[in-house]
Amino acid sequence: MGTASPYTILGLKPGASRRDVRNAYRKLVKKYHPDVNQSPGAAEKFIEITQAYNTLLEPEPKVYKRDSDYERAKDILRKDREKVKSRERARIRKEQEARERYRKSGWYDLVLLGRYLLHAILPLLAIVATILPVILGILVEPVVFLATIFLSIMGIFGAWHIYKGRKTWFALGSFNTTRSDLLNFIRKPPVHPTKDYCCYVKGRKADGKSFRIRMVRVMNIKTISYGAMNHSARYTNKTSEVVIPRSARAEFVHRICSMVKVAVILSFLVFFPLTGWLWRLVFGIAAASIASFFILKITRVHSKTSYLVTPALIIKLTVWIAVLFSISQRGPGFDISLGEYSYIAIAGLLFLLDMVFDLVFGLFPFYRRLFVPVIPQGKTMNSLYSEGYQNYIEFPFYSVLQPFYAWIS
Repeated sequence: MGTASPYTILGLKPGASRRDVRNAYRKLVKKYHPDVNQSPGAAEKFIEITQAYNTLLEPEPKVYKRDSDYERAKDILRKDREKVKSRERARIRKEQEARERYRKSGWYDLVLLGRYLLHAILPLLAIVATILPVILGILVEPVVFLATIFLSIMGIFGAWHIYKGRKTWFALGSFNTTRSDLLNFIRKPPVHPTKDYCCYVKGRKADGKSFRIRMVRVMNIKTISYGAMNHSARYTNKTSEVVIPRSARAEFVHRICSMVKVAVILSFLVFFPLTGWLWRLVFGIAAASIASFFILKITRVHSKTSYLVTPALIIKLTVWIAVLFSISQRGPGFDISLGEYSYIAIAGLLFLLDMVFDLVFGLFPFYRRLFVPVIPQGKTMNSLYSEGYQNYIEFPFYSVLQPFYAWIS
């Protein structure tokens, strides 16, 4: 913080109340937080503001000069304060690194696209919610308007919120993927001469873009109890990236497989003659897998996603299909639709299946081997699996999206 006092940094007069300190801190954080301010020096300013805030809310204990250990106590307090500042800098630096890793990941563009679509739909929903009760009251009867007036209230509040933030409503950030990246994805990749051999096509030089797999290992888990009904858990993990040499031919075939998977799944979702959309998705994924398999066989290129096929994934997929089949209703012909309570069962599968899986299989000595691929991988990946690394962390919901995204991309 230099020589400036904490009050000066927060823009306050000396002796300001704790309430004023909190209010000033909130205003400055909204302005300088790294999530909203990417300008140079904003991160350091945010650290300085946080340190000033912590200093004022946790003032230095009063040490009387008559104490013979005054100088020693003062030195201890100074060192403790330096430790607090160092930990704060390390925490903010770690958060910045995590945000940067997320921004460079494939999830960033997908989430940003979803946010843009949501921001495009919300104004329409607000308008519909506002005028729908009025239309129903006119076309049906006035009592319907009174019964649904809460929709108008929600729509008005939503529209007012959107209007207040209209300047930044569609300023959500820029995509990492550019137009040239999309065009390059469907073009044949350039050749880069190299001495390495491709791991996906026998006898080919690895003259294409390498395929990267990020693996993770949970190092330790610490549980904290604050009472009978209040617990929290913290964990640390270690990641390792495996770089797999790949030829330009294999890279191009893998791109074709990804595009075919997306096209087949979308076609099944739109055109396949089943009432239940989830079953259309299931059959679409199955058809996309078959199409991708034949493309790889015809071109004699190995799959880049074979590492995803683990006993744990097979067991979970089996449970998903069995539960979906049990809650579905068979109609005339080949039609299958979801039952009345299907969405409750789907929510249970998304959020509880991983916990139940760990509780059941975690008791057996072969539990760790359930996350090792069925198809043997290279020496590097096999050694990482033997050390306890996994393809992804088995979090509820995330453990469904992550393998699907890795398989389709």
